[in-house]
Amino acid sequence: MPHKVPGSAELTKAARAKQYLSGGGVAREDSDDELGLEDHPWQWIYSSDQERKKGQPEIIGARMGSFQCAIGDCVLLKAEGGTNEAWIGLICEFQDDEEQDQKAANFMWFSTEREIRNKQKKRTDSLPVWNRGHNEVYITPSWDINPLTSINGKATIMSPAVFNNVYPSGKIPRSSRNYGKVFICRRGCNTRTATYTDEFVWESIFQGPQDVDALIERARSQTKATRKRKREENPREDAAFDVGEVRKLG
Repeated sequence: MPHKVPGSAELTKAARAKQYLSGGGVAREDSDDELGLEDHPWQWIYSSDQERKKGQPEIIGARMGSFQCAIGDCVLLKAEGGTNEAWIGLICEFQDDEEQDQKAANFMWFSTEREIRNKQKKRTDSLPVWNRGHNEVYITPSWDINPLTSINGKATIMSPAVFNNVYPSGKIPRSSRNYGKVFICRRGCNTRTATYTDEFVWESIFQGPQDVDALIERARSQTKATRKRKREENPREDAAFDVGEVRKLG
């Protein structure tokens, strides 16, 4: 079943016009785009032709030309504004945006340490920067709906142990097709409050679409602030906008 994420924001012009987070993404050049130069239409991938004929299709993925992505995949989404940056998102569900007449997805965001605002509570043991940017990223309790046209490639998330096994030198060669697309994740973090999850092994907690709901619950439950807020909480604001602003994508 598609993963219904609490607090999903509607894909509207107003939402996409929210403030843009500059300097918080990962390095991504236009030449890195994996989808090619031809503007093919996006098409849904359904669980089976039989279910589609019954009128109850389950959308499990999408394709554009030779590029495919599915629920549970981590992808790079090009940031707007000529910053040569991209955001890393995990696809939680696909949906049609009838108002804008385009296909979209609900993305659960990864963040770099630069997006963690609370300097007093911020951890100081993030892994060192190498190659094109921040090696370590944090899964966040933050979601946003964006058009599939924002996607420009796949990202790979690993634990430190697996990364060191695959890349013993600690660096990915520039000649590798994975250069600038591989990241380490060992914790979740609410970037607004600098509240972290317990350390985990990525491959143990996430192996595919069947683990999306558990990952959402881990990120939400383990990054809640311990002190009570004076005002009544706004569930939509906390769930959808914990990073602080809607990320504006190209």
